[in-house]
Amino acid sequence: MTYNYKVDIPEEVQELYRKGLEKWGIVSLIDQVIEEMAELTVKLQHLKRNNKGVTIEQVAEEAADVKIVIDRLFSAYIGIWEGEEWLDKKVDKLKEQLNK
Repeated sequence: MTYNYKVDIPEEVQELYRKGLEKWGIVSLIDQVIEEMAELTVKLQHLKRNNKGVTIEQVAEEAADVKIVIDRLFSAYIGIWEGEEWLDKKVDKLKEQLNK
């Protein structure tokens, strides 16, 4: 099924993403994606175990960082990587799992 994902990134923000890609390159972006996901993973693990005083606000901040770098990654590959097609497949998979 097609869910018609629309990535509504304001043009001004898209321009920032393009400039960042031009300045630092795709390898740097990939490294940043990995780093931000790792930081979110650590915060979630600490929140789950109620360790080190991690708050939901700190998790939200890390999640925002991850969303931004993932949006930047999608933006870098527009026209090459059909991300929306994969989103549809993954949502369909979730739907199947919930209907079991």
